Amino acid sequence: RDSFYLIPVQFEPFYSGNWSVLSGSCYGGYQKIADTCFVYVGGRMTYDLARKFCGKDNSSMPFIRASNQEELMRYIYLQQPLYNRRRHPVWVQSFDVPIGSCSVLIDGHVR
Repeated sequence: RDSFYLIPVQFEPFYSGNWSVLSGSCYGGYQKIADTCFVYVGGRMTYDLARKFCGKDNSSMPFIRASNQEELMRYIYLQQPLYNRRRHPVWVQSFDVPIGSCSVLIDGHVR
C-alpha cells in the first residue's frame, strides 16, 4: 500500500500514443493559438525572471497580436480558473512596445 501522503494517480485507461496531449504541431502542454504555440505557467516573477524562465525552455514570452488576445486569455483561464483578466497581468511582448520593454496583457490590452 502506498503512503497516505503521495498524490494518487489514475493510470488506466492508458494511452497508446501521445496524440491526446498534443495540440496540432505543438509539444505536449503547449496550445496552438493562431500560428504560435503557447504555454502558460502562472507565478509571480519580474519581467527579467520571466524572460529567463522562458529562455530555459528554448522559448520566449509570447508576442501578442490584437487578433489573438481573447483566445489567449481564454486559454489562460482554462489553465488557471482563478485567473481574472482585470486583476492578473501576464508578461508578454508586443509589436506595439519596443522589444525588451516591460509589457503586460491586462484587461484585454497590452500596456
